Amino acid sequence: MKKSFALVVAIIMAYSVGIAQGQGKGQQKAKAEAKVEKMEHKQGQKNQKQDQKQEHKVDTSQAQKADKANDNQAKGNAYGKNKGELSGKAFGQQRATDAKAAAQLKRDEAKEKIKKQEEQIKTNEKKIKEAKEKIENQEKSGEISKTEAAQKREQVNTAEEKVKLMKMSVDKQKKEVEKLEQTIQAE
Repeated sequence: MKKSFALVVAIIMAYSVGIAQGQGKGQQKAKAEAKVEKMEHKQGQKNQKQDQKQEHKVDTSQAQKADKANDNQAKGNAYGKNKGELSGKAFGQQRATDAKAAAQLKRDEAKEKIKKQEEQIKTNEKKIKEAKEKIENQEKSGEISKTEAAQKREQVNTAEEKVKLMKMSVDKQKKEVEKLEQTIQAE
């Protein structure tokens, strides 16, 4: 009895697997046909795009030839076009002195900015130091709890990080000013 029951169950399972495979084959054929249609459609679109590109290339090549003719006439920065009464050498010397003056002005402005930032850094460091002392005193006296003190210390630490970043940017600006001074002296 047990053997016949096991045999019947095995036959039913084999039959259901066969049915499931048969159903899948029909769907696979439909999917294959759909893929073929998509491929044909894509190929047709590619051909159309290639035709459009070739037409566009012809149009752009004619436009480029016209642009090249115009470019040959107007090359350069035109620094010497409006010299006024100055000759070539005098004009060049005038431009050099103007460039030096502009560089010196830029250097002076950068130095002023650096001074202001350094003063700001000093005041911020002083405030941070005072805040740390205040937190310690409040915690010792019992005015604030340990969790509140930890939160305030965290805020102070973020402020310290910002000050460090500010110091790094000031150092970077100082290096740029030094390079600018070297170029001014070299000229």
